[in-house]
Amino acid sequence: MKISFIGAGKVGISFGLYLKKYSYNLLGYYSRSFSSIVNAANITDSTAFKNLGDTIEADIIFITVNDDSIKEVANNISKLNIDYKDKIFVHMSGALSSSELEILKNESSSIISLHPIQTFTDVHTTVEKLKDTVFSIEGDNKGITVIKKVLDKCRNKYFILDKEQKPLYHAGACVVSNYLVTLLDYGFSILKHIGLSEELAINSFSPLIDSSINNIKNLGTKNSLTGPISRGDINTIRKHLDSFEVNDFKNTLLYKELGISTVKLAEGKNLDEKVALQILKLLEEN
Repeated sequence: MKISFIGAGKVGISFGLYLKKYSYNLLGYYSRSFSSIVNAANITDSTAFKNLGDTIEADIIFITVNDDSIKEVANNISKLNIDYKDKIFVHMSGALSSSELEILKNESSSIISLHPIQTFTDVHTTVEKLKDTVFSIEGDNKGITVIKKVLDKCRNKYFILDKEQKPLYHAGACVVSNYLVTLLDYGFSILKHIGLSEELAINSFSPLIDSSINNIKNLGTKNSLTGPISRGDINTIRKHLDSFEVNDFKNTLLYKELGISTVKLAEGKNLDEKVALQILKLLEEN
């Protein structure tokens, strides 16, 4: 099966290299920037396409451009005097559905949204991480059948989404990825307030962070919850709130909101209902 890529950034290069490892025939790359095309072709030992139409020689055409450009690329392809018979067009956005490629859909072609649940850093590190990556798939039945076979050959796990689910799916992905970074930064800002540098805070608390992540993988969120709210330790929560005031740490809203959400999670575990109400009252009053 022959594949090509429109878009020569980290996602396209990494996934192209990954598929080559499993004997897929990578034809080449096309992009707006010819220097990017050449770079991708050199890294993947494939062809630097000079024309958009050259990519349609493949059986599967991956569109790995930024989200705002996907529909534009699809429109540009549709204007070419090229037969799309039995072609599969795949974009790799987490937020957008296959509808972005609707103009390329006909009785024999397929449109797919394929999203790797993974961050893309440097190319070679990402290629290694892709072997453990789970993918979401959304699109028409014929295309899904083919893409499932591709992922099965690569031994990747996957699940199927409806197009209406894509925005909510991506919101969840942003919370567990991007907002997790924001949350950790918030925790480090509290530690910075007592004189710890960010480097010291990260190095000191990384084992605790790693342990929490591993517990979630093994036990789920509810059973991994520890700490004063989980124990119903009202006095400790009160001391936290008092210390914010004494130490003039004004950014307390996120702490309180997270505390309220944690109470609800802890109630599903074993937190006494009366104690939960007392903690909620304390967090909402301050």
